[in-house]
Amino acid sequence: MSGRASTPPRMYAWDVGNGHAGVTDDMDTAFSHVDLALRSAATGVCGAVRLVTVSLYGKSEYIVLGIVGHARRDDAGVMWTRW
Repeated sequence: MSGRASTPPRMYAWDVGNGHAGVTDDMDTAFSHVDLALRSAATGVCGAVRLVTVSLYGKSEYIVLGIVGHARRDDAGVMWTRW
């Protein structure tokens, strides 16, 4: 054993205001899920993709490291802001 602490995985949590949500290890997949969910959503519904990691404190939870993208459904379609 090397004595080094393992690095928690970085993943992408995504959610949409119409109830769709999930977690994946691929950022492009997270963006695709949000985009697809918003295409069939009502105007004004928003979604986000967040960079997350798992808690190392024994809790089953994700720790948000930052938002990497935000989208909103408007009359013209899905409008994205990415960071």
